[in-house]
Amino acid sequence: MSKSSKNFYEFGPFRIDAADRLLLRDGEPVLLAPKVFDTLMALVQQPGRILEKDELMREVWPDSFVEEANLAHNVFTLRKALGEEKNSSKYIETIPRRGYRFVANVVEMQSDAPDVIVQQHSRSHIVIEEYGDEPRYTADQTTARESLGYLRWLPKREGWNARTVSLVASVVVILLGLVFYFWISKKAERTGTDSPLKPIAILPFKSISAGLSDDYLGLGMADALITKLSNIEQIIVRPTSAVTKYVTLGQDPVSAGRALKVEAVLDGTIQKLNDRIRVTVQLVSVADGTPLWAEKFDEKFTDIFTLQDSISGRVAAALTFQITGKERDLLAKRYTEDIEAYQLYLKGRYFWNKWTPENLKKSIQYYNRAIEKDPGYALAYAGMADAYNVLGINYASPKENFPKGRAAAAKALEIDDTLAEAHATMGAVNYFYDWNWPAAERELKRALELNQNYSIGHELYGYYFRSTGRLDEALTEAKRALELDPLSLLLNADLAATYSFRREYDLALDQSRKAIEIDQNSITALGSLARSSSLKGMYQEAFTTYTKMISLIGRDSYLLATLAYTYAKSGNREEAQKLLNELTEQSKVSYMFPYCKVVIYAGLGEKDLAFEWLERSYEEKDPNMVDVKIDPMLDPLRSDGRYSNLLRRMGLPQ
Repeated sequence: MSKSSKNFYEFGPFRIDAADRLLLRDGEPVLLAPKVFDTLMALVQQPGRILEKDELMREVWPDSFVEEANLAHNVFTLRKALGEEKNSSKYIETIPRRGYRFVANVVEMQSDAPDVIVQQHSRSHIVIEEYGDEPRYTADQTTARESLGYLRWLPKREGWNARTVSLVASVVVILLGLVFYFWISKKAERTGTDSPLKPIAILPFKSISAGLSDDYLGLGMADALITKLSNIEQIIVRPTSAVTKYVTLGQDPVSAGRALKVEAVLDGTIQKLNDRIRVTVQLVSVADGTPLWAEKFDEKFTDIFTLQDSISGRVAAALTFQITGKERDLLAKRYTEDIEAYQLYLKGRYFWNKWTPENLKKSIQYYNRAIEKDPGYALAYAGMADAYNVLGINYASPKENFPKGRAAAAKALEIDDTLAEAHATMGAVNYFYDWNWPAAERELKRALELNQNYSIGHELYGYYFRSTGRLDEALTEAKRALELDPLSLLLNADLAATYSFRREYDLALDQSRKAIEIDQNSITALGSLARSSSLKGMYQEAFTTYTKMISLIGRDSYLLATLAYTYAKSGNREEAQKLLNELTEQSKVSYMFPYCKVVIYAGLGEKDLAFEWLERSYEEKDPNMVDVKIDPMLDPLRSDGRYSNLLRRMGLPQ
């Protein structure tokens, strides 16, 4: 048995074996990541001396540039490992604005004893290794992973062959798996959920330099990472729509994370200069504001895809215990290799998220240009389909927009059948325009099979259940969608609408008020409140809310239609008729969904005219017709034979 000289450091109940990079507490090993161990060694080897932050970072990361947040996280992790209480400095003292000092008494020793002496303290230990940019493992078939890196178990015993090492490593993996399983179970018991899904938010990267190009690039970078990380089932990623408002500079990531109800926030800055791009990112714990991971990337702009791969991979590693091979492949998946096409796509997403008719049309122009650069760019086709669908549902002729949306979604799926968003978009066309209920359900189910945490997929599936009269299932999907994106005004309003369709008006009012607490000027939330108030017979409250909406967005046609309905139900037929006349004049200069007049005539009790306009709505493929079976405003029409005939022609159950 050979002898070798080894250095040991002792302080309190701790002993460091420098040669084997092992920390023991009362003879038991303490798990530390490599850079955390390096930080400990730097401090312990110079006890009582103030080590400046820059000096420490150069010693721990000699060949890399890292942010100060990395050092702060290492010290935070060390303090936890050493058992320091909050605000105490039993071992490590923080010197404000300077650095750190190890304050415990340290005894340094040397030993020429054989390795077996060390084995008396620790017959085995766990080492986390990193090579280059990626953490790796070397034990055969060891796949267990902590958020800090891969683990391997190295027995300190001579004569053990590779098979024995592999067998022991497998046992450790199983033990770690059991520990993690029981941790999951306990967490599930505490949260009442079946799985410990981790919600995170990716904020729009902040532009250091001014200008539209960096604005769209910052939001686009976040959108790309959201798309990638949404493929991991163990985490819930807030959608782009939930974080768009954080484009402005100066947003505190912890405050944003609390508002978004997530566990961690990825925050970053982005700067583009000529053909270079610099991105600085940090993953921050919302609970205590500590950085979980941080890094700076300085690349050529043409390497932006590699950069996104790196960031998404590092975030996944920091948040999840283990990802599947399929998820790993999806993280590395690239939808285009053409940098110009990618830039045009980002601009399309930038304008799409503004959701006005003008910006939706502008987004379509950018998507088209992206497709010209790369005809195989599936995401660009999917984005274009979404833009056409939103126009057809909210602003313009369905017959002019939905067929274009269908064609774009079909092309996206032809190129890549694994896009959950494209399946959901095709399902929306089947639902809102074709009224092909089986096809809509098939596409929406497929979307959720591909991404079970896709909030819009659950929203649309709830719509399907609503329209077909399956209101219990509709409520389940509406609630699930809102759990995934709790600050979405649209999803809050959708849940309120589902309560209204169930004739649970008090619940609808409560949910509408919750949405208004998020944004008191949200048209979506105010519209939900006004409609619910009207249906419950609270006419004065409804009038007050409608007046505020008009002051915010003007005299929108559907707004005026539901206001006219409220006047009619309250007995003021004269005001209802005035608004009906106004809508008739509006329709001469801009598109009006025929369902608007259906609502007014139903409120006035003019059944024949209501059915006349229902027929026009049917012929024009008005997307509002998906509510015809369950809309409370149409209750006066349900006893008429023409109503059941219409449901039959639409393929809806009677």
